[in-house]
Amino acid sequence: MCYIALDNFLDIMDNKRKGTPLSELEAWLYFIGSDKAEHIYKAIESYPWFAELYKEINEFRYHP
Repeated sequence: MCYIALDNFLDIMDNKRKGTPLSELEAWLYFIGSDKAEHIYKAIESYPWFAELYKEINEFRYHP
């Protein structure tokens, strides 16, 4: 089992070189660890199927 401190992960990733593609694990960590639009956009840009998940979560917030 491995624990990842998402706040530390996001700080490290924000300092990562721009334009570097995300791995699928990094995209998942962005997706579950942040509510910033630019982080969600990075995940969706690298893996477009995250868009559908984000839409479902966003819809659930307003219509549980």
